[in-house]
Amino acid sequence: MIDIPLARTVLGTTALLLCAACSADPARREPTPAPTALADGQPCPVTRVAERTEAPPERAVTMADGDDSWFGGGGLWAWSPGRPVELNREDGRLSTKWGWWRGVEGDITLAATSLRTGASVETELDNSGYGPTGFQPSVLDFPEAGCWRFDARLGDAAITFVAELV
Repeated sequence: MIDIPLARTVLGTTALLLCAACSADPARREPTPAPTALADGQPCPVTRVAERTEAPPERAVTMADGDDSWFGGGGLWAWSPGRPVELNREDGRLSTKWGWWRGVEGDITLAATSLRTGASVETELDNSGYGPTGFQPSVLDFPEAGCWRFDARLGDAAITFVAELV
């Protein structure tokens, strides 16, 4: 025999919890921490725009013809397509262009590490010619293709994301 008052309580509590989860503010959720290494055969956990906790500046989206593929916050944003990024293989180099949006003044420092081999790249992106804030393109060289973790800093703003370079 079913205890009707108990069943109502259980169903009511379940419905309340489901509604609370559905209405939670997605801007308040914490992003998944980026790994520091990958095991053999583990897929590259590419950072998705849906993981961001803050919307990008409207000017960044407008400048990119409505492309909302920006990840970051707190004054620093990186273009993050959420899919593999094709490397340019000219002149014996492996390189790609990367877009940044600076909400505060300064130069971006970047450390990128291969999650498969530990190879690393460190650079400071000089903002000369692009004004103290706003869009900044960069050309980044890599020793190899693969799954890379990016740690970027601009003043007090810091972001970490993962991209697959092919």
